Amino acid sequence: MGRAAPLHHRPAHRPALAHPHGKPAPHHSPHHHAPPALDRGRPARLPLGPVLALMFFVIGLAWTLGLAQKIPTPINAGRARAATAGRIVSPTQARARLGDRDGDGIPDSREDVLLSRYAPNAMVAADDASLPANVDWVRARTGWNLSTPQLGGLLVPPRRIDDATRKGSTDPRDWTMYGHAYPRAGGGIVLQYWLYFPFNKAPIVFFDHEGDWEHVSVELDENDEPVSFDLSRHGNNAPGVKVAWKDVPREGDHPWYLVAWGSHAAYLKPSEAPPWERVVDCPRNADGTPRVDGCPVLVWRAGEGRTSPLVNVGERTAPRLEGDRDGFFMRYAGLWGEAAMLDFMSAAPPGPPYQRGFCADSDGTGCL
Repeated sequence: MGRAAPLHHRPAHRPALAHPHGKPAPHHSPHHHAPPALDRGRPARLPLGPVLALMFFVIGLAWTLGLAQKIPTPINAGRARAATAGRIVSPTQARARLGDRDGDGIPDSREDVLLSRYAPNAMVAADDASLPANVDWVRARTGWNLSTPQLGGLLVPPRRIDDATRKGSTDPRDWTMYGHAYPRAGGGIVLQYWLYFPFNKAPIVFFDHEGDWEHVSVELDENDEPVSFDLSRHGNNAPGVKVAWKDVPREGDHPWYLVAWGSHAAYLKPSEAPPWERVVDCPRNADGTPRVDGCPVLVWRAGEGRTSPLVNVGERTAPRLEGDRDGFFMRYAGLWGEAAMLDFMSAAPPGPPYQRGFCADSDGTGCL
């Protein structure tokens, strides 16, 4: 039988020889091409798209974490909540205090009279993006209760307040001022007035947030005579900018002040506001009081015989807020809205009892 024709000769594969220093010898193939030499004279460029994306992510994360927020610094909510839970008095104990249900050393009747006497006249822009409201008004529309968890989800938390509720109420009877009276450092009394707006619409989008608590204070001396009017502003709210009482325009004993559009910061006159704040003012009389008739403002007058309610909240450990059956105002230590959003909104603030301004200028004993 004849020999078969030989196949195309292929050299047998041989293992590469070992490198004298332990490195394998390079394998050369007839189809192998050496990589191009690196041009060391030109630095490598990063793609522009990923760099911009990373930059915006870092900025967004910073805002989300609250590194540039203007909200008030909360007190230690857990510690305050624990103190409240352990020290809230029973009705029997409260009656035993002979007219001082919140236990701050000031008779309740005296607190109520002083809070009503010096309640401010707040001038709110008629076209404000969020008008005032009250706690029960918003709770009825959001379903908040004491078991509502602290808002979770750092970057994508649930939205808490719908657009209609964010606009607030157009009825001044829904605009409740929350009063808080306590002993003042050096003697006298501090009268606080907390105002609630369902939304903060700021001139800069980064400062928008749900739930806006603002306050002003009247400080009295040992004879119940006013010493100063304190205006809470962003970054200065414990107690705020102090103005001597003699320099404050008043309607009787009621001080006038301006509420900035959207952000609701407090000013005596527009020139005090930074350029980015919009403050609506009215023509003034010779004594500095505004002429509000025909002016595009809504005047918030709270107190006995006035257009809006004024309630005394008492202290964290002994609330006085009538009708607050579950103690929500004092006991809810969560945020009054969203934690933060991907659209760079700021986090909502905690409620007044969990802000440092709640006991500003206290004598250290009566604000509990």
